[in-house]
Amino acid sequence: MKKHLVWFAVAFAAWTIRPAFLPGQGKAGGTKPRNVVIFVFDGLRSGSVNAVDSPTMFWIREHGVMFANSHSLFPTFTTANASAIATGHYLGDTGDYSNQIYIGHPIFLDGNFGRPPGSYAPYVENDRVLGDLDAQFKGNYLNEESLLAAARRHGFNTAAVGKMGPAAIQDVSQLNPVNGGFATPQTIIIDDGTGSPDGVPLAPEVSSALASAGLPLATPARVQPTGNNTTPGTKDTNYVQQAYFADATSKVILPKFMKGGKPFALLYWSRDPDGTQHFQGDSLNNLVPGINGPTSKAALKNADNNLKQILDTINSDPQVAANTDIFLTADHGFATISKHEIDTEGHATNSYSTKWIYKDAQGRQEVNTGFLPVGFVAIDLAHELGLPLFDPDSQIDGPDGKKMFEPVDPAIAQQLPNIRQHPVGGNGLLGGTGRITSETDAKVVIAANGGSDLIYLPSHDPEMVKKIVAFLAQQDYVGGIFVDDAYKNVPGALPSSFIRLIGSSLTPTPTVAVTFKTFSTNPNDPLMTGVQISDYVLQEGQGMHGSFGRANTFNFMAAIGPDFKKQYVDEAPISNADIAPTLAQILGFDITAKGKLTGRVLREALAGGPMQVSSKRRTAISESAASGKKTILMYQQLAKQVYFDEACFSDGAAQKARNTCPLHSAETKIRKRNILSKQRLEAFTDGVIAVIITIMVLDMKVPTSADFAALRSVLPVFLAYALSFTNVGIFWNNHHHMLHATERVNGLVLWANLSLLFWMSLVPFVIRWMDETHFASLPTAAYGAVLVLCSLSYILLERAIIKVNGPKSKLARAVGRDRKSQVSFLIYTLAIPLAFVRPWIAIALYVVVAMTWFIPDRRIESME
Repeated sequence: MKKHLVWFAVAFAAWTIRPAFLPGQGKAGGTKPRNVVIFVFDGLRSGSVNAVDSPTMFWIREHGVMFANSHSLFPTFTTANASAIATGHYLGDTGDYSNQIYIGHPIFLDGNFGRPPGSYAPYVENDRVLGDLDAQFKGNYLNEESLLAAARRHGFNTAAVGKMGPAAIQDVSQLNPVNGGFATPQTIIIDDGTGSPDGVPLAPEVSSALASAGLPLATPARVQPTGNNTTPGTKDTNYVQQAYFADATSKVILPKFMKGGKPFALLYWSRDPDGTQHFQGDSLNNLVPGINGPTSKAALKNADNNLKQILDTINSDPQVAANTDIFLTADHGFATISKHEIDTEGHATNSYSTKWIYKDAQGRQEVNTGFLPVGFVAIDLAHELGLPLFDPDSQIDGPDGKKMFEPVDPAIAQQLPNIRQHPVGGNGLLGGTGRITSETDAKVVIAANGGSDLIYLPSHDPEMVKKIVAFLAQQDYVGGIFVDDAYKNVPGALPSSFIRLIGSSLTPTPTVAVTFKTFSTNPNDPLMTGVQISDYVLQEGQGMHGSFGRANTFNFMAAIGPDFKKQYVDEAPISNADIAPTLAQILGFDITAKGKLTGRVLREALAGGPMQVSSKRRTAISESAASGKKTILMYQQLAKQVYFDEACFSDGAAQKARNTCPLHSAETKIRKRNILSKQRLEAFTDGVIAVIITIMVLDMKVPTSADFAALRSVLPVFLAYALSFTNVGIFWNNHHHMLHATERVNGLVLWANLSLLFWMSLVPFVIRWMDETHFASLPTAAYGAVLVLCSLSYILLERAIIKVNGPKSKLARAVGRDRKSQVSFLIYTLAIPLAFVRPWIAIALYVVVAMTWFIPDRRIESME
């Protein structure tokens, strides 16, 4: 027996020593100041990110910080959130309330860029418009310093690449016109307009580097047809333009920065998945699949490939990689457009605007019968107030030969040369003469944006405000109303300060912000099947954002790098306004602030920060309008910071109203089920395994005397303990990697995990039994039986996880048919009867299986 134990000891010692000689990975060092890279994936829903469609984003989320409670600012539009990402301020300070905002004067009033005066409510996703806004508002229309501007001021190399508008907003004061045109900015800006008259110029050395890399000096055009009410939109992603942005970043800008020796701050704004989701042709006039069709998924995959390409460039230099923090975010979520249905049951809208047949100049019906036309709010409100309607985006020759805005009348048979049936972009001027002057004579200005509209009253008439809110509170497409605090309490609406739209902005504050109704087509997955009414040119079944539904406010956010925690799930609420303060803290400088509506530093997500921070969920409820409707706002509060989940309309009692916003409640349940359950499962498993190991070591006998003979007498049980410790450690290690390849858990998974823990908890018992009986056959066989049942439970747990995550999930693809687990199970099973022949043979087989599993399952590790 002693001979066999010596053989066992030698084999076990050789096995435990062997890993010391395995190659390891060294960690490259880095010193401050850090580099930061912000990736913004336009219109990316948190639920879209998975191991199949977006493996790079998924890997970063799983290995770095996963922000499980993230928020877009409302209105959930691109330039609005771009201003927050850039400055760390809420919209009440930046004044960029939506993609189209009323500015008090016509754009290009002073002839900048050689353009004639244009709209009072310009589309902000345009570099020339941004430049003219700077000129009209003290050289920086945001009135706040941005992260890139502060970094540039502190000697960093800076660049903004990607979608026109939000990219340039990151250092927008650089667009302030000089002699009526652009000067070459110090921050590199490459966007849709690069190389065209609309674009910001490049420095000569950047143009030369682009040419040397074989890249054109002009950005390729985006070729994605929008379609119309009878012709589907695009079936292709924005591949060519996206590839240019990724190539310019990875082949020109990053190499230039990495060789320059100075720290750098780079923002990359991916048009996709947003652009393709807007224009996709997978679901024309149908709410299903909506934005969940193959074209949208292909756009997500393409954006993820662009991310990987850029990260590969950073990782090509280990020192740069080790000194660079990466922050991923989305400006907003997304939803499928409805122009007809107003709820899950399919009820149709009764809007006044739907009573007309809309035909273009050629007589083609351009709006489906009974569907909402673009500009329906302007049409409905003009009719209610008895005011003439003009389109600020379409000009005609007036009676005096001067340009004026085109009149709108939905009652005409079809579009005429000088009269439209609906505004071309949804914007409207109500009242006045339609003349183009330095200040409009309209009584009401509507800036239509998609999932919500902004309404301005240049006359500041409080009685008109009450009429507008009372009317909107009766409309079946409205989902909530917010009114400028200057008008005090307006029944049916909440004050705009509740959502931080009142601050130090230079641009005019919206008098009324109205969000449209949201619902879902699948109550079991409401955030990924969100639908919203939309006042925009796109069709039912295509994609839009801007509403106050949780499908829009729940954006994707993650971070990784030397200053962020690893494999950390941040349950605290965060928003796009928190990014700039956090990265400025990492970079070691302050951003100059004028307004007070700032985000917070995400200390809980930073290395060495607190494990968690406390927040509360709250509800605000307005007074009832005459219609009985009231606006409900669901939000979270962390210290002085507020994070907005969802707004909706209700006509029930206040207590009932607290549960009215269905997507908010569903998001909370889903988040807790899919994230907290997984986190608790892992934490509980870690605790039980720690107790099992503690019991094993406490059960070990201590030698009765201080000599080697006494020590030798306890050697067998020590080796059995070491083998058992290793087996428990192997299960824990692979369990850890398996859960990191898991997105969702359910009750079946929890019970399968408990089964594994139950059999593992018997390991101390059988070790003690083997010790007391000097490794007799039955106890040794019982030890094998426990290992068999642990192995079987692990296999069942694996199958349960695959069942809930799907056959194409990361874990399923990693393990395949899982021959390794099956072979291990068979060896354990074979060892049990052999224990009755020679116990040492069974023990040797236990060691063999342990040796095969000592290194964590690389099939799973390689996919994390």
